[in-house]
Amino acid sequence: MDLLVDQFTMARKLMADNNCNKPIRLGESSSVSGGLDHVADRFVAGFLWLDKLGQCALHAITRVYRFNVWGGSYSLLNRTTFLPNPDYYLTLLYKRLVEGYTFNASSNAPYIRAYANCAKPQRYTPGALVVYMVNVKDEPVTINLPQFSGQAVDVYWFTSGGEDVLSLDIRLNDVLMDSSGKNGISFTPKSIQGSIEMPALSYGFIVIPDANVEKCRDQPPTTTPRSRALVTKHYEYSRSSGAALKMWFVKLCLTLYFIVM
Repeated sequence: MDLLVDQFTMARKLMADNNCNKPIRLGESSSVSGGLDHVADRFVAGFLWLDKLGQCALHAITRVYRFNVWGGSYSLLNRTTFLPNPDYYLTLLYKRLVEGYTFNASSNAPYIRAYANCAKPQRYTPGALVVYMVNVKDEPVTINLPQFSGQAVDVYWFTSGGEDVLSLDIRLNDVLMDSSGKNGISFTPKSIQGSIEMPALSYGFIVIPDANVEKCRDQPPTTTPRSRALVTKHYEYSRSSGAALKMWFVKLCLTLYFIVM
Protein backbone atom coordinates (compact mmCIF):
# COMPACT_ATOMS: atom_id res chain seq x y z
CA MET A 1 0.00 0.00 0.00
CA ASP A 2 2.94 2.37 0.56
CA LEU A 3 4.49 1.91 -2.89
CA LEU A 4 2.04 4.33 -4.48
CA VAL A 5 3.04 7.09 -2.05
CA ASP A 6 6.69 6.63 -3.05
CA GLN A 7 5.70 7.00 -6.70
CA PHE A 8 3.77 10.20 -5.98
CA THR A 9 6.80 11.59 -4.14
CA MET A 10 9.06 10.69 -7.04
CA ALA A 11 6.70 12.36 -9.51
CA ARG A 12 6.55 15.54 -7.43
CA LYS A 13 10.34 15.69 -7.18
CA LEU A 14 10.74 15.14 -10.92
CA MET A 15 8.34 17.99 -11.63
CA ALA A 16 10.03 20.30 -9.14
CA ASP A 17 13.48 19.56 -10.55
CA ASN A 18 12.23 20.51 -14.01
CA ASN A 19 10.20 23.53 -12.90
CA CYS A 20 7.02 21.89 -14.11
CA ASN A 21 3.79 23.16 -12.58
CA LYS A 22 1.28 20.78 -14.13
CA PRO A 23 -1.41 18.65 -12.48
CA ILE A 24 -0.71 14.96 -11.93
CA ARG A 25 -3.14 12.29 -13.07
CA LEU A 26 -3.16 8.59 -12.31
CA GLY A 27 -3.77 6.54 -15.44
CA GLU A 28 -3.36 2.78 -15.02
CA SER A 29 -5.13 2.53 -11.69
CA SER A 30 -5.42 -1.21 -11.21
CA SER A 31 -3.06 -4.18 -11.37
CA VAL A 32 -0.66 -4.39 -14.31
CA SER A 33 -1.31 -6.67 -17.30
CA GLY A 34 -4.98 -7.20 -16.58
CA GLY A 35 -4.65 -8.08 -12.90
CA LEU A 36 -4.37 -11.39 -11.08
CA ASP A 37 -7.00 -14.00 -11.92
CA HIS A 38 -9.47 -14.75 -9.10
CA VAL A 39 -8.10 -11.86 -7.03
CA ALA A 40 -8.37 -8.56 -8.91
CA ASP A 41 -12.12 -8.93 -9.45
CA ARG A 42 -12.93 -10.11 -5.93
CA PHE A 43 -13.88 -8.42 -2.67
CA VAL A 44 -10.25 -8.35 -1.54
CA ALA A 45 -9.30 -5.95 -4.35
CA GLY A 46 -11.33 -3.19 -2.69
CA PHE A 47 -8.79 -2.76 0.10
CA LEU A 48 -6.16 -1.52 -2.33
CA TRP A 49 -8.64 0.39 -4.47
CA LEU A 50 -10.16 2.48 -1.65
CA ASP A 51 -6.74 3.11 -0.14
CA LYS A 52 -5.52 4.24 -3.56
CA LEU A 53 -8.39 6.71 -3.86
CA GLY A 54 -7.59 8.12 -0.44
CA GLN A 55 -3.90 8.50 -1.24
CA CYS A 56 -4.75 10.22 -4.51
CA ALA A 57 -6.91 12.74 -2.66
CA LEU A 58 -4.16 13.40 -0.10
CA HIS A 59 -1.53 13.92 -2.78
CA ALA A 60 -3.66 16.21 -4.94
CA ILE A 61 -3.94 13.86 -7.91
CA THR A 62 -6.36 15.66 -10.20
CA ARG A 63 -7.91 12.64 -11.90
CA VAL A 64 -7.94 8.89 -11.40
CA TYR A 65 -8.79 6.65 -14.34
CA ARG A 66 -10.06 3.20 -13.46
CA PHE A 67 -9.22 0.42 -15.91
CA ASN A 68 -11.53 -0.95 -16.82
CA VAL A 69 -15.24 -1.61 -17.10
CA TRP A 70 -14.98 -4.91 -18.96
CA GLY A 71 -11.99 -7.03 -19.87
CA GLY A 72 -9.04 -8.31 -17.91
CA SER A 73 -9.16 -9.77 -14.43
CA TYR A 74 -9.70 -6.36 -12.85
CA SER A 75 -12.84 -5.41 -14.79
CA LEU A 76 -15.70 -3.76 -12.93
CA LEU A 77 -18.23 -6.04 -14.60
CA ASN A 78 -18.20 -9.82 -14.57
CA ARG A 79 -17.00 -10.93 -17.99
CA THR A 80 -19.54 -13.77 -18.14
CA THR A 81 -22.68 -12.39 -16.50
CA PHE A 82 -22.00 -8.65 -16.95
CA LEU A 83 -23.12 -8.16 -13.34
CA PRO A 84 -21.12 -5.76 -11.15
CA ASN A 85 -17.99 -7.00 -9.42
CA PRO A 86 -17.27 -5.74 -5.87
CA ASP A 87 -15.11 -2.80 -7.03
CA TYR A 88 -18.04 -1.51 -9.09
CA TYR A 89 -20.17 -1.04 -5.97
CA LEU A 90 -17.27 0.52 -4.07
CA THR A 91 -16.50 2.90 -6.93
CA LEU A 92 -20.12 3.96 -7.33
CA LEU A 93 -20.62 4.63 -3.62
CA TYR A 94 -17.38 6.61 -3.48
CA LYS A 95 -18.66 8.81 -6.29
CA ARG A 96 -21.97 9.31 -4.51
CA LEU A 97 -20.47 10.29 -1.16
CA VAL A 98 -17.07 11.95 -1.63
CA GLU A 99 -16.42 15.42 -3.01
CA GLY A 100 -14.43 18.53 -2.17
CA TYR A 101 -11.72 19.34 0.33
CA THR A 102 -9.35 16.69 1.63
CA PHE A 103 -8.45 16.58 5.33
CA ASN A 104 -5.86 14.70 7.32
CA ALA A 105 -7.30 11.67 9.12
CA SER A 106 -5.08 9.70 11.47
CA SER A 107 -5.23 6.22 12.96
CA ASN A 108 -3.20 4.85 15.85
CA ALA A 109 -3.53 1.30 14.52
CA PRO A 110 -1.34 0.00 11.66
CA TYR A 111 -4.15 -2.17 10.31
CA ILE A 112 -6.46 0.83 9.74
CA ARG A 113 -6.07 3.30 6.88
CA ALA A 114 -8.30 6.37 7.12
CA TYR A 115 -9.03 9.35 4.88
CA ALA A 116 -11.47 12.26 5.05
CA ASN A 117 -13.22 14.55 2.58
CA CYS A 118 -16.29 16.71 2.45
CA ALA A 119 -19.45 14.76 1.79
CA LYS A 120 -21.23 15.39 -1.47
CA PRO A 121 -23.71 18.26 -0.86
CA GLN A 122 -26.25 16.67 -3.19
CA ARG A 123 -26.44 13.74 -0.78
CA TYR A 124 -25.92 15.42 2.59
CA THR A 125 -26.29 18.84 4.16
CA PRO A 126 -23.41 21.20 3.28
CA GLY A 127 -20.85 20.89 6.06
CA ALA A 128 -21.11 17.11 6.29
CA LEU A 129 -17.89 15.10 6.44
CA VAL A 130 -17.15 11.62 5.15
CA VAL A 131 -14.39 9.43 6.57
CA TYR A 132 -13.49 6.36 4.56
CA MET A 133 -11.22 3.58 5.72
CA VAL A 134 -10.02 0.02 5.39
CA ASN A 135 -9.62 -2.54 8.18
CA VAL A 136 -7.24 -5.35 7.26
CA LYS A 137 -7.47 -6.94 10.70
CA ASP A 138 -9.39 -10.21 10.99
CA GLU A 139 -11.47 -8.93 13.91
CA PRO A 140 -13.76 -5.95 14.50
CA VAL A 141 -12.33 -2.65 15.68
CA THR A 142 -13.90 0.32 17.47
CA ILE A 143 -13.69 3.65 15.66
CA ASN A 144 -13.54 6.83 17.73
CA LEU A 145 -14.22 10.26 16.26
CA PRO A 146 -13.48 12.53 19.25
CA GLN A 147 -14.29 15.76 17.39
CA PHE A 148 -17.81 14.51 16.72
CA SER A 149 -18.53 12.60 19.91
CA GLY A 150 -22.23 12.00 20.46
CA GLN A 151 -23.29 12.85 16.93
CA ALA A 152 -25.32 10.46 14.81
CA VAL A 153 -23.44 9.04 11.85
CA ASP A 154 -24.30 7.01 8.77
CA VAL A 155 -22.07 4.00 8.17
CA TYR A 156 -21.59 2.04 4.97
CA TRP A 157 -19.52 -1.07 5.70
CA PHE A 158 -18.57 -3.40 2.89
CA THR A 159 -17.79 -7.00 3.82
CA SER A 160 -17.28 -10.15 1.80
CA GLY A 161 -20.42 -11.80 0.49
CA GLY A 162 -18.89 -15.26 0.78
CA GLU A 163 -16.81 -17.36 3.11
CA ASP A 164 -13.59 -15.38 2.60
CA VAL A 165 -12.21 -12.22 1.00
CA LEU A 166 -11.88 -13.94 -2.39
CA SER A 167 -15.63 -13.89 -2.89
CA LEU A 168 -17.19 -12.42 -6.03
CA ASP A 169 -20.05 -11.16 -3.87
CA ILE A 170 -20.09 -8.19 -1.54
CA ARG A 171 -22.33 -7.11 1.34
CA LEU A 172 -23.22 -3.62 2.48
CA ASN A 173 -24.10 -3.49 6.17
CA ASP A 174 -24.65 -7.27 6.07
CA VAL A 175 -27.02 -7.08 3.09
CA LEU A 176 -25.91 -8.81 -0.10
CA MET A 177 -25.62 -6.33 -2.95
CA ASP A 178 -27.80 -7.11 -5.95
CA SER A 179 -28.11 -5.11 -9.16
CA SER A 180 -30.87 -7.18 -10.74
CA GLY A 181 -33.82 -5.39 -9.12
CA LYS A 182 -36.04 -3.03 -11.08
CA ASN A 183 -34.97 -0.11 -8.89
CA GLY A 184 -31.29 -0.56 -9.69
CA ILE A 185 -28.48 -0.28 -7.17
CA SER A 186 -29.24 1.33 -3.82
CA PHE A 187 -26.97 1.99 -0.85
CA THR A 188 -28.79 2.07 2.47
CA PRO A 189 -26.71 3.37 5.38
CA LYS A 190 -26.94 2.26 8.97
CA SER A 191 -27.52 5.11 11.39
CA ILE A 192 -25.46 4.91 14.58
CA GLN A 193 -25.09 7.13 17.61
CA GLY A 194 -22.37 6.22 20.05
CA SER A 195 -19.69 3.60 19.63
CA ILE A 196 -18.84 2.77 16.00
CA GLU A 197 -17.74 -0.78 15.31
CA MET A 198 -16.03 -1.57 12.04
CA PRO A 199 -16.32 -5.22 10.97
CA ALA A 200 -13.32 -7.46 10.53
CA LEU A 201 -11.69 -7.39 7.08
CA SER A 202 -13.90 -4.60 5.82
CA TYR A 203 -13.80 -1.23 4.16
CA GLY A 204 -16.29 1.57 3.89
CA PHE A 205 -17.50 5.02 4.80
CA ILE A 206 -18.66 6.98 7.84
CA VAL A 207 -20.68 10.12 7.11
CA ILE A 208 -21.13 12.73 9.84
CA PRO A 209 -24.16 14.67 8.55
CA ASP A 210 -24.03 17.39 11.23
CA ALA A 211 -20.25 17.84 11.29
CA ASN A 212 -20.69 21.45 10.16
CA VAL A 213 -17.14 21.67 8.80
CA GLU A 214 -16.61 25.22 7.59
CA LYS A 215 -14.72 24.34 4.41
CA CYS A 216 -17.36 21.79 3.50
CA ARG A 217 -20.18 24.16 4.34
CA ASP A 218 -18.82 26.97 2.20
CA GLN A 219 -17.58 25.04 -0.82
CA PRO A 220 -19.44 25.92 -4.02
CA PRO A 221 -21.98 23.32 -5.15
CA THR A 222 -21.18 21.40 -8.32
CA THR A 223 -23.81 21.88 -10.96
CA THR A 224 -21.74 20.43 -13.78
CA PRO A 225 -23.94 18.87 -16.48
CA ARG A 226 -23.47 15.22 -17.36
CA SER A 227 -21.60 16.04 -20.57
CA ARG A 228 -18.93 17.77 -18.51
CA ALA A 229 -18.96 15.39 -15.56
CA LEU A 230 -15.22 14.69 -15.82
CA VAL A 231 -14.11 18.32 -15.50
CA THR A 232 -12.01 18.89 -12.37
CA LYS A 233 -12.27 21.86 -10.08
CA HIS A 234 -9.77 23.22 -7.59
CA TYR A 235 -10.09 24.55 -4.08
CA GLU A 236 -7.81 26.22 -1.60
CA TYR A 237 -6.48 23.93 1.10
CA SER A 238 -4.43 25.02 4.12
CA ARG A 239 -2.05 22.66 5.85
CA SER A 240 -1.64 22.76 9.62
CA SER A 241 1.48 24.92 9.15
CA GLY A 242 -0.71 27.63 7.68
CA ALA A 243 0.85 27.55 4.22
CA ALA A 244 -1.82 27.75 1.56
CA LEU A 245 -1.69 25.75 -1.61
CA LYS A 246 -4.09 24.77 -4.31
CA MET A 247 -5.40 21.30 -3.60
CA TRP A 248 -7.04 19.59 -6.51
CA PHE A 249 -9.59 17.08 -5.38
CA VAL A 250 -9.76 13.70 -7.01
CA LYS A 251 -12.38 13.12 -9.68
CA LEU A 252 -12.81 9.49 -10.54
CA CYS A 253 -13.12 8.81 -14.24
CA LEU A 254 -14.16 5.54 -15.81
CA THR A 255 -13.50 4.51 -19.38
CA LEU A 256 -15.59 2.65 -21.93
CA TYR A 257 -18.54 5.03 -21.63
CA PHE A 258 -19.09 4.30 -17.95
CA ILE A 259 -21.10 7.32 -16.84
CA VAL A 260 -20.23 8.51 -13.35
CA MET A 261 -23.15 10.09 -11.54
